[in-house]
Amino acid sequence: MSGGDDPRVRNRTTDAGGGYSKHNSTGWHTTGTLGAYAAAVATSKYLGLTQAQMVSAIGLSGSVAGGTWAFSRDGSMSKRFNPGNAAQSGITAAYLAREGFTGPRYVIEAEWGGYFSLYAFNHTYDLMTLFADLGDDLRLGWTGIKPYACCRGCHSAIDVIHQMRSENQVTADNIDAVLVTCSAS
Repeated sequence: MSGGDDPRVRNRTTDAGGGYSKHNSTGWHTTGTLGAYAAAVATSKYLGLTQAQMVSAIGLSGSVAGGTWAFSRDGSMSKRFNPGNAAQSGITAAYLAREGFTGPRYVIEAEWGGYFSLYAFNHTYDLMTLFADLGDDLRLGWTGIKPYACCRGCHSAIDVIHQMRSENQVTADNIDAVLVTCSAS
């Protein structure tokens, strides 16, 4: 895997920045740090922006991208905030770019304030990994859809509960306790 380290979590930007685990282990939540970029690109395509406008939209979205795993310590709700904030930021960036508002052209690779210098500062990164097989390898095989709005690690337990309810007519009144065992990572 080119730069990646977890076959379940791959995208060009984290691969180029040393891999998902390195990004995650420094406290960054990829949904927040990368979601704004993705939303800017998608909205730019939807709006039919020019290349220069799309570059500005990406630059603007990178200027407001962020999101940390700090919620893990106290269970706060910020993880739920990160996707919506990222989407809003990317959409806003594309609309601003359409109206002539400019963003930094080198938001990914800028030595000061760029994606790599902020989010991959303590490990190596490779800008060319972003472009390897671009157009041929869309990374769709590495993309997952979450059927439930929670950590993917909880989904199998939810599936079991749904199955128990439908096959055995189990209700909350029939249950004394639930024990769910999950992996450490």
